[in-house]
Amino acid sequence: MPGFTEKELNVACEPWRLVITCKKEYREEAKIEKKEEMPLHKERMQIYKTIKFPVEVKPENVKATLKNGILELTVPKAEIVKKAKVEVKSL
Repeated sequence: MPGFTEKELNVACEPWRLVITCKKEYREEAKIEKKEEMPLHKERMQIYKTIKFPVEVKPENVKATLKNGILELTVPKAEIVKKAKVEVKSL
């Protein structure tokens, strides 16, 4: 995520997917004596990324760090639910 700060990033996690969005606007005005001739430079960068997980994860335990433009995510798997045999009784 080079060029973005942690304030510009939004990371949302659900049990089966991760959504990363970031938005940055840049505006620069040139310093010219006459305001009528003042050019304006404006850029907008926007990223939207969805990652689907092959297994269920624990969204409440996800951790994200941003260092030198690299976003590192730690996403723990949810505990595997073991099958339980259900005994059928007649009435």
